[in-house]
This record gives sequence, structure tokens and C-alpha cells, in this order.
Amino acid sequence: MNGRDSNHVSYKTVPKDPHWLFVGPQFHALHHVHPDRYMSSVVKLFDWVAGTAYSLRNKNVAITGGSGAFGSAIKRRLQCEEVRNIYTLKFGTHWTHENFSHVGQALDEADILILAHGTKGKDAMDANCNSTVRLIQLYMERRVGREDRDKIIPEIWYVGSEIELHPAFGIPGMQRYSTSKRAFLPYARALYDDPRIVYRHIVPAAFQSPMGKAIVSPEWAAGVMMWWIRRGARYVPVTYTGIAYLNFFKFTYWVRPDLDKVAGINKVY
Repeated sequence: MNGRDSNHVSYKTVPKDPHWLFVGPQFHALHHVHPDRYMSSVVKLFDWVAGTAYSLRNKNVAITGGSGAFGSAIKRRLQCEEVRNIYTLKFGTHWTHENFSHVGQALDEADILILAHGTKGKDAMDANCNSTVRLIQLYMERRVGREDRDKIIPEIWYVGSEIELHPAFGIPGMQRYSTSKRAFLPYARALYDDPRIVYRHIVPAAFQSPMGKAIVSPEWAAGVMMWWIRRGARYVPVTYTGIAYLNFFKFTYWVRPDLDKVAGINKVY
């Protein structure tokens, strides 16, 4: 007898936790990395209540859209969570729709890549889908399987929208936004199941920003987002309408991880 139970397994890199309810060796291993988190022993109820099912402490984060309303609010929340560094990847400075040559250093260092940029303009498909796919590919090429990095697998957070479910109401900008966000979904769904990364799909309702008016602030949206993530959520509904809850069923059961739908996805698999 060596004193070990089924929750004590040695890992070189802690694998993705496949269980949403019960505590397995993957979840418990994280308790040894962050002793004040991941404290449940059989089911995750305690960590859900206490908000200790996840830790951002000492992680490096790269974020796009960091100067936008929601991105700025996310950065403030990250600082409260004691992240080590935040690298802001600015469009036009570090990357464009065609040129990604200046993002390498930040992606090499990042434990988490947050994709918070977005537009309703004529370049919506390039911004909200195509460039996002390319940034993810570059990140995974640089970070997945690197033995010189920390013992936690890398993460990708993508800021989606409730437009993934509700109609665009014939408004040209909303139609472009809807089409581009929905085009990304098959790729997102494939990432959601990929065992090599933790993918979080964040679905906010409308909030106050230069893109439009709303009844809630970006600070409220970022706070709700972090509330869910601290409880281990990978699908993150940030909503006052309830649409994001309904969209969970579409995202989980209706959207199929189509490997041919988004160019370059075969590089991920």
C-alpha cells in the first residue's frame, strides 16, 4: 500500500478535467498546484459555492480587444485575480487581418489567450472569425505540448454573443456580426472538445460600448463572466435576457465540430 487513492495520480502536465460534477484525479491535482482552490473531494459543490473551482493567480494572459469596453473591464478583473502579466495585442500594431508577425512573443508567454475583439463593420468576417482562427492556430502551434512550460494546459477564451441564437432583425451591421459569429461556432465547438486545451466560450448579452447602447455596463458583464469562470464554467453565459442559457443547448447539442467549415482547423487536430 502506498497511501494513494484514485484521486492521486502523478501527471507531468495536468490534463483537461473531463468531469463537470464529480471530482477526479485531474481536478484534485490542481489542488496541489493551488492549495486554496479545488478543495472538493467527491463532488464540486463546495467549490461552486465558494468560487474556488479555478485560479488565475500568477498566470500570463494575452488579450485582443483589450482597449475596448469589455476588454478593458476584463483586464481590470484579471488584475483583481492576481494574474502575473497581461499582454495587450493591439490591432494595427501587433496584428492585422493579413499580418500576425508581431504576436509571437506574447503568445509564447501566455497561459491564456483571450479573444475579446469584435466589430459589426464590413470586415466583420475577417475580424470575428478568420483572424480569430489564425490567432488560435498560432497560439496552439506555440503552446500545445511544450514541456518547458508550466504543468497546466493552455487556455483560450473567446467572447461570442447572444447573436449566435437570436435574429439580426434585418439590420446590416447586425447581420454581418451574426454571420461572422455563427461562422466561428463549428471551430469553437471543436476546440471545446479538444483534450489539449481548455476552451471557454463566453456569451454576453448586449452591454454599453461604442458598438451600441444597452442597459448594463461592461464592468457588470466582466464581473458575471468571472463569477462563472471561478466556478469552473467552460460555457460562460453573461446574460440578463436568458438567451445565453438557451444558446448553451444550441452550442452543445446542435453545433457540430465541422472540420471542413473553417479554414485551417486541421492544423488544430
